[in-house]
Amino acid sequence: MRLPRTSLLRRLSGPDGPSVVLLEAPPGYGKSWLARRAAGSDVVRLRGELGPLANGTMPDAGTIIIDDAHLLSDEDAELIAELIEDRTDARRLVIAGRILPDGVHEAVHLVDGLVIDAGALAIDAEEIVGELPNPSMTSARRIVDAADGCVKAIATAIDEVQRDGRQDPTGVASHMVRVASAATLEHLEPRELAVIALLARAPGIDRHFLDRLAGDGFVQRAVARGVPLRRQVTGALDLVWASAFKSVAVDVETAAVLAAELLERGRPLDAVGLLLDAGRVDRAVEMVRDLSESITDTVEPRQMLSLLARLGPAVNRDPALLLLRASEMDALGRSFEAGADVELAVRVAVDAQPALRRRVAIASARAMYAAGRCDDAARLATATLADLGDGEARTYARAHEVLAACAASSDAREDLQRAAELFRTAASAWDSCHEFARARSCRSDMVAAALVPLARFDEALALLGELLSTPDLSDSERSWTMLIEGFVLFNANRLDSAESRFSRVGDLGAVHDNPRLVAAAAWGRAGVSSRRGERDSTMKWLVTAENTALSESDDVLGVPFLCDAATALGALGELDMATAYLDRAKSRNPVFPGQVRATEFLLDARKGVLGDLDDGLAHTLPVNWWQIKLVAALAAARGGDIERARQLADDAARELITLGFADFAAMGEGRTYAELQAALGVVDTEVAIATIPATNVAALGSGVANGARRLIVMGDAISVREGGTTTIVPPGIPQRVVGVLVASGGSATIDQVSDAIWPGEDLETSRSRLRNVLLRLRHKVGDVVVRTGTGLRIVPGLPCDLHDFQRRAADALAAIRNDPELAGELAADAVAIGDAPVFIDFEYDEWAVAARRDAEQRLIALLDFMSVQAEDSGDLAAAEALARRALHRDRYTDSRYVRLAELLTLQNRVAAAMAVLDDAAEVARDMGLVPQSTTRPPSDARARRKVRSV
Repeated sequence: MRLPRTSLLRRLSGPDGPSVVLLEAPPGYGKSWLARRAAGSDVVRLRGELGPLANGTMPDAGTIIIDDAHLLSDEDAELIAELIEDRTDARRLVIAGRILPDGVHEAVHLVDGLVIDAGALAIDAEEIVGELPNPSMTSARRIVDAADGCVKAIATAIDEVQRDGRQDPTGVASHMVRVASAATLEHLEPRELAVIALLARAPGIDRHFLDRLAGDGFVQRAVARGVPLRRQVTGALDLVWASAFKSVAVDVETAAVLAAELLERGRPLDAVGLLLDAGRVDRAVEMVRDLSESITDTVEPRQMLSLLARLGPAVNRDPALLLLRASEMDALGRSFEAGADVELAVRVAVDAQPALRRRVAIASARAMYAAGRCDDAARLATATLADLGDGEARTYARAHEVLAACAASSDAREDLQRAAELFRTAASAWDSCHEFARARSCRSDMVAAALVPLARFDEALALLGELLSTPDLSDSERSWTMLIEGFVLFNANRLDSAESRFSRVGDLGAVHDNPRLVAAAAWGRAGVSSRRGERDSTMKWLVTAENTALSESDDVLGVPFLCDAATALGALGELDMATAYLDRAKSRNPVFPGQVRATEFLLDARKGVLGDLDDGLAHTLPVNWWQIKLVAALAAARGGDIERARQLADDAARELITLGFADFAAMGEGRTYAELQAALGVVDTEVAIATIPATNVAALGSGVANGARRLIVMGDAISVREGGTTTIVPPGIPQRVVGVLVASGGSATIDQVSDAIWPGEDLETSRSRLRNVLLRLRHKVGDVVVRTGTGLRIVPGLPCDLHDFQRRAADALAAIRNDPELAGELAADAVAIGDAPVFIDFEYDEWAVAARRDAEQRLIALLDFMSVQAEDSGDLAAAEALARRALHRDRYTDSRYVRLAELLTLQNRVAAAMAVLDDAAEVARDMGLVPQSTTRPPSDARARRKVRSV
């Protein structure tokens, strides 16, 4: 059988193919074959030695293939690294081997060469399905899984089947793998066998530690004897066909050494698994009991539950282990099973130490909260807090988390603000215990449960950005934090950015085999589609979410999902389907009963039945009050109460403006608004619905014609948008080059670009690397960057959103004195473009920080001007909304709090004004400007006197 490997060959041999290629994989993956096929006719081929290259004799052009490079000496490896760095554009270098020295890897990455590893060389099911006697994608996948993508094993298996139709190709591939593994093991010494057995169970160990376990040079010896080692992205090693090596018995002493090392390196599950494989159940139980609280936030819950199951009956006898299992059940949304474990822990802990009993009590309070008994949960947590002693800081943090969650279950603004403070207290307590992952989770909960309902979107995004920039963030934490970020962006109506986050999270969930994550991402995409008015897309994503994981067993996500589905479908006019989803939510035991009642109010109002508006608002988050009032206005209009309908419509518009939005259609309620306008006699119903805008209002201010090519650097990854197609600039150095040019105004010298991207590098080396980057850039996204006489510039005629914003902002600020009316129009256009973060993927690069700061200051100045202008025109609600937006971006200027308080006072909202001033005092204390025991600052005192005088 022949496998053409067409796509790989195209990558290697095309006109824009890389000048340096590294092929690294175990035997049988076709490295040599691929290298020969990709090379042209002018080839120098070496195998396991450098020959004339070692003497400095090297052709000026053509291709050099160095095969079996893992057999080269250290001196030869250093020489190869020099060849890579010194190569010319006319000469190609292809290096193939099993496990190559780190220096060679670094050199290839340094020059932006192409690294093709075992994963890229592996055969996939699509390539072989047509070669099977009975083509079946399922059978093809089984063969690929059995052979781990190994070309030799798969090709041989299919050839056998083609000769003898009675053969099972999966069985043939499995047999080849077992035979090859057994043959490899015969060449290893006992000490080396023990290490291979451990590596099969705990992949991802660096070569230096492997050498410590099995003796110096173990990796080189193992590779030479055919052990199928492969390098991970992190540089650590694992085994192809790992399952075939698990039959080797585990050495207890070696397993104990490795387990201790894995625990030290932050891999507790692998450590415990090794101890269980070695028969040390008692030691494994001790290790699990001693794990940090943060373990539940850094590992996938199903993995931990599988490990706890292997501990056997010991779990049901230990309160700490029962609480750990309950936490993992809760993380999967299985609150009923979590509650059962907590109840068992309460019974088991009757005779335990007081500190453990209090810890169990807080877990019991959390179970009460999950069952909807928030008052009971808060009372138990408060009572337990009163009894805490020394050394119970973790229980203190847990108690405040429970109290925060209970406060956040309310829909009252005051309770949500209190919840945010309680979450902050809990997070600080976790930090003081060095439970940093637990603290991050607490801050994420604060965003989702408190900041978003309060419409503090910018603060929420800033906090999530800090969390995502944490270096030691685990894959699980990063995925869920990105998901929360997506929902924040959705609530802030940044739909394109939200959709990109949900898409990314869905991909991560599929890669990590996490159906709950995939379902939650689909849920988010359904919300985005609903706001855009895309019925079919909304239904597709709802079905995906429902069929993937959000089933009857998930109480935590299941009920909110059903309520959101009912709301989204109701907004699209699909009332029957919305009713079906609501009925399912009502039949469940909801964690948040208020959301069900609010959803029912919305759906009844869409049907023309106006219920108790105060009750509907009382069970709705402040961020969604506008929606309740808008739909209530429609119900009132249909019932003939036109005056009340107009009042509610005005209130809904005011609420929307307060959030910083201005268009009901852009928020997904275009149909409702159009029907309301028709019911009020403004326009005909059919005409109103037919004229619902299909695009987000923010996009209309860009001034760019539909279909025009445009460079995007705000609100999303750096990309080129043309019509409905978005092409992301390749991440890493190519994005940096484009970013530096944009941040520099569109052009820069080569020296400036090199200094910004490769500071301290030799100029000639930087120029060579820059040439490679520009080739990649042109190949991926077309003409974006061009050379000039002395440097680089963005292609003339290619507009950029950041530059558009800067120009409009400058025009608006310049026109304030001479033509305030024109300045207001220009400012509104500029804000519509610039209300998005700049260079979101480059948090710390100096050029990005400077550009971000400049854009932020311009935006704040525009918002200040627009707020004053709105106040002068008598629109106090709009002035307040704009002042809030400016405050969110500049929280450390006390005059902003004073101005916002004054605007609230002018609207007779004295309590809200006092709350704003309390926030100002709290910020001042956090900054250390006002000691806790001192009086309020003079500006605060003056503002309070002014507020009270109204």
